[in-house]
Amino acid sequence: MEAGKPSSRTELRTFFKAERKRLPPEERRELSARAQRFLWEEIRRLKAETAALYVAVNGEVETDFLLRESWAAGLHVLLPLCDKERPGCMDMVPCSGPEDLRPGYC
Repeated sequence: MEAGKPSSRTELRTFFKAERKRLPPEERRELSARAQRFLWEEIRRLKAETAALYVAVNGEVETDFLLRESWAAGLHVLLPLCDKERPGCMDMVPCSGPEDLRPGYC
């Protein structure tokens, strides 16, 4: 990779996290909303029965719209669950609605 450009996975994650945080909050929300609308249209077009999503934290692309729409449409929603016994490992677990959400390890 070019000099000064991130090359490892950790460097890439750090780089993109910093890039997201540099965006004004309004722009970050608008970009998240656009991405979610696009993805929701794809989910519908594909007639998906399952959606593997995440709950956004620390400036990640928001997923609140996708979660609400997926639950309302009766899709099987899978969310990552970090495993304290296996650092860096996650399992995808079913989540049937906001009442199933709990603070996680990560």
